[in-house]
Amino acid sequence: KGVPLPDQFTASYQLKDTRFFMHDNPVLTAQAIEAIGRLCAEELVAFSDPVSEIEIYGHADASGDPKHNLELSLMRAVNVRTAIEDRLGTKLKAKFNKVEGLGESVANKVFGEFTEKNAWLRRVVVIINGRAVLSLGE
Repeated sequence: KGVPLPDQFTASYQLKDTRFFMHDNPVLTAQAIEAIGRLCAEELVAFSDPVSEIEIYGHADASGDPKHNLELSLMRAVNVRTAIEDRLGTKLKAKFNKVEGLGESVANKVFGEFTEKNAWLRRVVVIINGRAVLSLGE
């Protein structure tokens, strides 16, 4: 898939050295909720436009079972979507074209096989109108 990873773009709200997801956990941390709030404020025009298209891709590291990691990455992506919906409420007019979990597969193709815990690979990428605007990952 052509899903960008952090070394391939500069997301407007990519924060480093912050944990947005803990190991084996799809729940957003307080830092993730804060970053999504800033994203929603800064990208309100795009989120309010019914023509805008949003894609959200979740990733996981390879420290667990591949099937579990796929489910985990999807739950992370869904939780980011829910946080955006909760923050914007009725102002959200853009459509979600994709909310997808990619497990460990994309990261492993790009960076090689990792079998240990790797916080850098635990991330969710938000794309609006083809532009990566948020990377929630370490």
